[in-house]
Amino acid sequence: MTEVLDEAPDDAETVVVSWLKPLLADGSVANSRRSGAALPFILVNHLASEETIEESSSEALVSVHVLTHKAAGEVESRDQAAEMHRRMLLLGRYLEDIDLGGGRNATVDFVDVAEPPIRREYGDEQILRRVGRYNLGLSYAKVQ
Repeated sequence: MTEVLDEAPDDAETVVVSWLKPLLADGSVANSRRSGAALPFILVNHLASEETIEESSSEALVSVHVLTHKAAGEVESRDQAAEMHRRMLLLGRYLEDIDLGGGRNATVDFVDVAEPPIRREYGDEQILRRVGRYNLGLSYAKVQ
């Protein structure tokens, strides 16, 4: 059998999706969205990472897209994005452990705001989008 290290950083998308899930109904916070899925929706994408093997740490850049229906209006779009942002700020301030399910918890070492949520065009004219970007520090954890 080939040997591999028994620890690695938690998946950044999984960590942020798990943290933001309480904001919306099940399935409305994920790392992919199928066409026609209910709105509002929070879409999380891992953009880039840097790892320092000697320190057993990773810094991941994630984008968080808040999607709302145009009919709900700009105020709703702004308010949904602001709530998501405050949730990320809460994580950054208190660095709570995050339940990933299956008895596994993620520990976040830091959260930095790379870009607070701003309005961005979306491929569908009926959907309003605001995007925030966050840097997460994640220490290596035992792989289960």
